[in-house]
Amino acid sequence: MKMKKKKTLGDYISSGEHEFLAFIKDNSSLHFSNRSNYHTHGNDLGTTHFGVLVCNRELENKRSEENDKAKFFYKDKPIYDKDSDISFRDFSYNAEVISEVPLSLSTSFHSGRHLDKGSKEFREARNLLKKYGIY
Repeated sequence: MKMKKKKTLGDYISSGEHEFLAFIKDNSSLHFSNRSNYHTHGNDLGTTHFGVLVCNRELENKRSEENDKAKFFYKDKPIYDKDSDISFRDFSYNAEVISEVPLSLSTSFHSGRHLDKGSKEFREARNLLKKYGIY
């Protein structure tokens, strides 16, 4: 019997610009040494974030690895004084779709950071989160 291939974000979004409320499970947070799972001894589930996923998937023939990343914004406790309470993470479209309603993904983030207080990037992210009632 042939196993059904797991659906990815790339299967879910063929092309175009999209914004979704989403739950993102951080696969990296399963490791205790990772900061995102700090103070969660015995947590085998890892960390799941709730926020706004922003996708701008180019058409197949115009796609490049560099642009083929989804962006995710969510509220997060600041670490340093200059940090805002919004974090940004990005990841590829091969993220596994766990659930479509509500959209829930499982992935490892490529990069991310807290947005600086008062920056243009912070104001744009805050407006985006406000638009969906998260901020």
